[in-house]
Amino acid sequence: MEKLAFIVKRLNMAPFHKNINTMSEFDSKSYSEIFDIMCEIVYTVDPEQDAILREPSDAQVTRIINFLTVMKFNIPEDQMEDFYNLLLGGDKEMLQTIMHWCLQKFEHLQKRAYLAKYLMPVEIPAEFLNEDLILELSDRLKDLQADFKEVHKASEQHRSTGAKPAELKAEISQLENEKSQLENKIKRMKKEVKDEDTFKAMLKVTSIIMTIIFLWL
Repeated sequence: MEKLAFIVKRLNMAPFHKNINTMSEFDSKSYSEIFDIMCEIVYTVDPEQDAILREPSDAQVTRIINFLTVMKFNIPEDQMEDFYNLLLGGDKEMLQTIMHWCLQKFEHLQKRAYLAKYLMPVEIPAEFLNEDLILELSDRLKDLQADFKEVHKASEQHRSTGAKPAELKAEISQLENEKSQLENKIKRMKKEVKDEDTFKAMLKVTSIIMTIIFLWL
């Protein structure tokens, strides 16, 4: 009862505004209706997941599981298939448990989703790992991600005090230079790299680096 009461209360608040009058009204909803709300929660936590609103149900379940994995929801590896089948098969209790967990941690998950965009490791096909430029960019990405963690932490601390330290200004200046260098490097890559797959792999790494840099500027 407490779980349902919390879900209803939270769904009636911003940003959802579901106007659900009672717990029984929510509990009487069909699985597909509750599943649609779950997809909306995922999208609201992480707007990058907007495809979940229009995908077929099996793809939606896969996306939800990937989302929960990144968000650190505990799904034992040996139970992953059962978990998938329960969600796809219409287990309302499982869905309500996930929904309750997400709504309890809503603001925290929004922050985690935001950070995950820039801090998740990039999967690079094994055949490209011996490319010197790929290795260089991959190492630079790891360095930038480490810097990002520190700058984000400092930014959070100073945002709460209203201060803007000189170190951050110096970091921004350095990143502006690196952004310019990366833009020039991408232009050279387009001219020099003949293999399209190799170029795509390189561009994938550089685009994430550029995103991190643009984020800081």
